Amino acid sequence: MIESRLLDNGQTNWTLATKLPLHDESGDVIGLVGITREINEIRQNELALGHLATHDELTDLPNRFLMLDRFSQLLARAKRTGAGFIVLYMDIDHFKEINDSRGHESAISCFVPSQRGSPRAFVRTTQSPVSAATSS
Repeated sequence: MIESRLLDNGQTNWTLATKLPLHDESGDVIGLVGITREINEIRQNELALGHLATHDELTDLPNRFLMLDRFSQLLARAKRTGAGFIVLYMDIDHFKEINDSRGHESAISCFVPSQRGSPRAFVRTTQSPVSAATSS
């Protein structure tokens, strides 16, 4: 069993524990015997590999795999709750020219949000009322 515990310093301590019950002569459980191994390094490597599998190495933005995973979760939630959603697709004209003429750093800056302009700042979590001008 993998267990985690939050330490006083804010770090998470990960352990792998194997536990077996100790029985008395009548078969009642009277205790446990086990082995616990600290697996912090293994867990950090797993998290790092998971991040590499779901994010672009150059930009650190979510990749197609993560997008499709989140999209399937969104579809499942929409089916379950009856809620709607919108997908925004952007195609940047002449992106290759930006990349070739100004370099990767300039091209990446087109995608990587600044602290001020985080994509979360533009996510609407409540439904806006439909205005009279747009409803017909």
